[in-house]
Amino acid sequence: PAAADVAFLNRTGKKVEVYWTGQGRGEKRIHRGTMRPHGRLDEDSFAGHVYEVDVQTKTIGTITLTAGVAAYSVDGYGNDIYALNEVDTRQRGKEF
Repeated sequence: PAAADVAFLNRTGKKVEVYWTGQGRGEKRIHRGTMRPHGRLDEDSFAGHVYEVDVQTKTIGTITLTAGVAAYSVDGYGNDIYALNEVDTRQRGKEF
């Protein structure tokens, strides 16, 4: 599968948990990290991989990665997660 780099940003004053769920086939969730309030988590992964984001044990969003580079932000209220940018589909090493 194609590479996918993603940054998760926490805009809340709460801890946010990020889980990898594989490719959305019902696999067990694997904890990938805890973002402190106003923190960030960077993840190297692959297109098709699925992540879930929890705020205070409530899943607020599910993201399926596409190839390239993307950033997602948890809103300031901890109710939603949204894309900050369009996915950059350039191949690594071809940026310039």
